[in-house]
Amino acid sequence: MKFAVLGSNTSTSLSPKLHSIVYDILELNHSYSFIESSDIDQDMLLKYNGLNITNPFKKSIINYVDNVDPLAEKIGSVNCIKYTNSKIYGFNTDYYGFNQFIKSNNIELFNKNILVVGAGGASLSICSYLNDINKKFKILNRTYTNTQHFINKLNISNNYIYDGKLKHYDIIINCLPNNVNFLKMLERNEIDYHRSTSIIDINYLTNINYINDNQNYYNGIDMLIHQAIKSIEIWIEKDISQIVDYQIIKDRLKKDA
Repeated sequence: MKFAVLGSNTSTSLSPKLHSIVYDILELNHSYSFIESSDIDQDMLLKYNGLNITNPFKKSIINYVDNVDPLAEKIGSVNCIKYTNSKIYGFNTDYYGFNQFIKSNNIELFNKNILVVGAGGASLSICSYLNDINKKFKILNRTYTNTQHFINKLNISNNYIYDGKLKHYDIIINCLPNNVNFLKMLERNEIDYHRSTSIIDINYLTNINYINDNQNYYNGIDMLIHQAIKSIEIWIEKDISQIVDYQIIKDRLKKDA
């Protein structure tokens, strides 16, 4: 079977290595590559058994999908598609990946002030998760119009939009693209990130140079692995969570990187 990751900047993605490791563990003769494109080609989608979708197509890919999974439809973001029986099916595995990431790292969300930075497809999944478990959060984004569309999609009030009143957050979650300076955006809004207890950066290629000894820093590698496992389960229609060892995958990925 043939799989790939589709996005505008996928040549540095760890997904091909990650999936190759899992296929090796499962003894599956599947291939996984990357597709770097500035737009979505309908004919190209049909050449693969499945695709992971990344920035900037997680929202727009829905227009090319025949059947959207209820969770992905509710969130408004698809990051995994499957082509079978002449139809394209869309799913969201970011939601699952973030949920497993929180659990595997024992991150406590109870009674915490949470700031989510960015309003893209991954942010939709994360904010939907936080909203589903009744956690309060604020959304900081570069443009107000996109933020308004964002909260309308999540069916939450304007109270969730960052208003500048609180300058310190216990947990900051960065969902901005890797080429956007996360820290400068916080500084422009006078947010004191040095006082945050945890900083979660879903970008797994980000350099860590702003964390002090009293802070916990998490990058996106755990979320990447968990959502990848879920994608593979969708594609091969088999539960592999009890077969593959998450830590072994992570160790091999670091070794091969």
